[in-house]
Amino acid sequence: MPRHQVEFANVVVRAGESELLDLFDDLVWPALTNKQLKRTHGDSTFFISDCRGFVAHWNGKPQSVVIARIIKTTKLKREQYYDERQGIVADQRTLDSAPSGVFLLILNNHKLIYVHETAHAPPIGQVENTLRRFILATYDQLIRSKFSAHQKRGTPVTQRTLRTEFPRPDVDVIPLPHEGSIAEFINVFDVIKTIEVRLIRPNSEIDLNPFFKVARQEQERLKSKQTTITQRSTEGLSDTEAKRYVTAATRQGNARINVRGTDERGVKISGNNDNFNIKTYLNHVPKSITTIAKRLFTEFQKLAQDNHFPVSQSQDAGKKAEHLAQVHDWPSLQLRGGDDESAD
Repeated sequence: MPRHQVEFANVVVRAGESELLDLFDDLVWPALTNKQLKRTHGDSTFFISDCRGFVAHWNGKPQSVVIARIIKTTKLKREQYYDERQGIVADQRTLDSAPSGVFLLILNNHKLIYVHETAHAPPIGQVENTLRRFILATYDQLIRSKFSAHQKRGTPVTQRTLRTEFPRPDVDVIPLPHEGSIAEFINVFDVIKTIEVRLIRPNSEIDLNPFFKVARQEQERLKSKQTTITQRSTEGLSDTEAKRYVTAATRQGNARINVRGTDERGVKISGNNDNFNIKTYLNHVPKSITTIAKRLFTEFQKLAQDNHFPVSQSQDAGKKAEHLAQVHDWPSLQLRGGDDESAD
């Protein structure tokens, strides 16, 4: 029986001083629900469907969530096949295919849970690229709409002025790490020569590591667009401290990591967040999008309770998420630990 991979990530959307929840109604929700938006890459086209919002209740605490399906339409091509009697037989054919995955975004803490619904589902990096493309397309449309409104009112303004007043958003989907996977990844290196940490301006979130908290405060004070912290040694960084450092930097999903060095043969090797992200598996993915939402939310809560990753939420984020659910009149999901994953 095939198993369905589940991945976990932190979603960061920032535009100037505004973050994901501030930008939700203008950019995020339209990007997820506009059926005209499509992203083409090679022979493949990506789009989002079945988007809806819920209020998930876990242990009496409501959390606003959005679930959607990402679909990749593509063509599978073959040039030949093998027959035991004839050997290789030339036979060119194409077959339409549409692998898919489903993601759940928890607005209160910006965490994303993504399940591979079928074989060859879009990897989480393609989910990030699609979300970024759709949000930026929505942003461009917003600027055009504002520009048109100014023209109709007879109040001249340039699009450059509007883009200064309403900055272009940055969109990042950063996999959450697994400490055991980080240790395995670091052990591949014989010599670690460089660790680069590129800090992402987070959403409203409490920074749990003092070192990176100070670095982010300096980033904010300097109004830095990009902050990269580099640890380098030609002789090699400490393996033990490298594990601790990478774990601390990546734990909340607010930093991009790049590690470079050599293996025991002296061959140059490198890796990033994708090499040590948390993965779990489901034996069955329900057909109902509502039931999938329950399963993914329950999976996330169980891992969070077992301290596989920290979940921090500011009071302000909770209020904003609750307000969005009320404005959109999202229905409730009643949950309890151990929901039946085979239910439809």
